Amino acid sequence: MPEADLILEDGQGIIGANAYIDVAFYKEYHGARGNAAALAFTDDQIAEAIIRATDETRRYALSWIGVQATADQGLDWPRLNAVLPGGVYQIADDAVPDQLKVAVAELAFRATTGPLSPDLAAGGRIKSRKVGPLETVYQDDAPMGTSRPSVSALLTPLLGGGSGWAQGTLVRA
Repeated sequence: MPEADLILEDGQGIIGANAYIDVAFYKEYHGARGNAAALAFTDDQIAEAIIRATDETRRYALSWIGVQATADQGLDWPRLNAVLPGGVYQIADDAVPDQLKVAVAELAFRATTGPLSPDLAAGGRIKSRKVGPLETVYQDDAPMGTSRPSVSALLTPLLGGGSGWAQGTLVRA
């Protein structure tokens, strides 16, 4: 996928947007951290990975704080009334949060080496393991999918755990 296919969401609610960061952000982020492996890909490969990483954030669509700024924007952000936990700081209505951009940069690097949401067994919560002839049994309550603690830590403040609709108190008249 050519880099030109990347449509950046800049906080204006771009129709058809498919990315929260561009290739330059990705390179600056990983370059500042000395991650040479992340910089070994072509711009087109990075652009494709950014789009897949942005797609991966859609799994949180119903949990983000606030509400979408417009009905026809391409991505979940920007959002209105996005107040961080504690109620002290509100993300501007025309912004994509920095922690979301960083999370996408982290996910994009992972996307360069394989699928972000592979089919996995029980999220690694191993109940028992038999070495010969190889058997692994996972806990009954083990989550499905891949755990990404560093990305989750970045996104947690942006999640309200709700339905994605404005939250408030319903009073019956």
